[in-house]
This record gives sequence, C-alpha cells and structure tokens, in this order.
Amino acid sequence: MPTERLLAALASSGFTPARRDLAAIVGLLVATDDDGVVREIGRALARLPAESATAALAAMADAPPGGRARLARMVGQLLRETRDLAATSALAGALYDETVQVRRAAAAALGKIGGDPAAAHLAARAASEPRAEVRRAIAEAGSPGPILRCKA
Repeated sequence: MPTERLLAALASSGFTPARRDLAAIVGLLVATDDDGVVREIGRALARLPAESATAALAAMADAPPGGRARLARMVGQLLRETRDLAATSALAGALYDETVQVRRAAAAALGKIGGDPAAAHLAARAASEPRAEVRRAIAEAGSPGPILRCKA
C-alpha cells in the first residue's frame, strides 16, 4: 500500500490492517517520529497484536536507533501482560543495544510484557548497566531486588 494511502487508512479509527500490510505499517513506524502517526499505527496494530509484534521484532535488526526504540515500545504495548517468551528473548538482546534510547525502550517493553523471564533479564542487565537513566527505566519496569538500588 502506498504511503499516502496507508496514512489515510491509519487515520480512520475503524481501520483494521490486513496481514499483508503489516510490513508497510511497521516500516512507517520505523520511519516516523510523528507522535500522532505512532498512535494511529499503535491503534491499527493492536487489532492484530501477535502478528504485529512478530513483524516489529523482525524489523528491529535493520532499523536505525530511533526506529528500534519505537519498535520495542510498540511490542511492549501490543503484548502487555502476555509473558510472551519469544518477545522477551528478542527484547532481552535490545537491553544491550549500543543506544541508550533503545535500551530504555526495551526495559519498558519487558516490564509491560511481564513474567519471571522478563524480570530476570531486567535484573541481570541492571547489574551491569553503566547509564543511570537506563537503570531507572529498568527499575520503573518493575524489576525487583537490591541490585537496582545499589547502582542508582
């Protein structure tokens, strides 16, 4: 679907994307920094949460830092409280991204997804994370334990 048509479709509150449109929508999420468009994308992707999360995770490897951060945040929103192990594993790798923005987004997404594996990844990263703002994001994500307090 061409970008202009896709933007018009996303602006419609009743738009439900076809599976064949997911790659284009995820590509637009990577490319935009417009908060309104990101919200519209989130609303559309929420209609196909598992498929959308899979497409977003697949796009993370080739996306620039801002796009990786938006993708991680979107996965967290799509899979909130699902304890999805595949997403948890993929986002755990993003906790070690070179970019602070991506690490913070991955921590927040893991906190939203929840579950013991996500908490374990967050706690492990908190122990070695050099940046205070990422440690704060990890703490806000809900990772328990004194590891977070000793480095803050």
